[in-house]
Amino acid sequence: MKIKILLLLLPLILIFSCKKYPVIIPPEVTVETSYFQTTPGSYWVYELYKVEQNGVETATGIIDTVRNVGTRVINNKTYVEKNGNLNSSRYRRDSLGYIIDQFGNVFYSYNNFTDTLETGSIDFLGYNSYKQMNSAGTSVTVPAGTFNAIESRQYLYKKSGDPISSCGELFVKNSLFIAPNIGLIKMDFNTVTLLQNCGYYQEKRLIDYYIP
Repeated sequence: MKIKILLLLLPLILIFSCKKYPVIIPPEVTVETSYFQTTPGSYWVYELYKVEQNGVETATGIIDTVRNVGTRVINNKTYVEKNGNLNSSRYRRDSLGYIIDQFGNVFYSYNNFTDTLETGSIDFLGYNSYKQMNSAGTSVTVPAGTFNAIESRQYLYKKSGDPISSCGELFVKNSLFIAPNIGLIKMDFNTVTLLQNCGYYQEKRLIDYYIP
C-alpha cells in the first residue's frame, strides 16, 4: 500500500521518541547546508496527492506552503523555525548530522545509511516503529522537477504481529525524500485513518520553492 487538516496532522503523531543514536564519526566535509536549508525567507509549496494501488494519481488541490521564518532558542539550542499552512515545526542539526525537532525526534540523517536512527511505539494503538535511511541517492520526480534525493523511511507494524492495514499488510512505511540544496521534496505517508482504507496512500509533493 504503497483531509481534512486532522488527517494531515496525524503523520506527526506517528513520529516517535525513544531515540537510538549509534556512535558514528561525522564526515570531514560539511554538507549540512546542502541537506538542511536554514536561510530565512526560503519557502516550499507542496500539494497533496492521493495515490491508488493501481497507479492512478489524483491531485487534491490541498496546498501547504512552508516558510523559514528565522530561528528560536529552546533549552540553549538554536532551532530553525518553519511555518506551514497546517502547523509550525522547529529543527536543528545535531553533532552526528541528524536533523531533529525540539522534542528530540529524528527526521533524517545525511550520513548514516546503516543504523536504525530511531525506534518507538504508540501504545494505545498497539503500534511499534523503527526508522532508517534507505539510500544515498534516489531519483525522484515531483511537479517542481527531478531531483537526486536521500530517503528516510519509518516502518510501522503491530506489536501483536497482526496485519497493520485492512489490506493484510504486516507493515507499512512513511517516507521523506530530501534533495541537496533544496530540502524536502516529497513525503508519502499512511495515517491511522488510511490504514483502514485499503487501496491508496497519500503523498505531499513539491510544486514550487524559493531559496535566496
